[in-house]
Amino acid sequence: MPGDIRIERPGFRLYAPIVSMLLISLLLSGIMWLVRRLS
Repeated sequence: MPGDIRIERPGFRLYAPIVSMLLISLLLSGIMWLVRRLS
């Protein structure tokens, strides 16, 4: 996704899916809010 950090160098690779993790967190928070609201 745009916004995810990827650094690749010889002998070193870093992948930090920051935007993906934020979207998953927002989605899970929304689901938890709905579950608490409906119960």
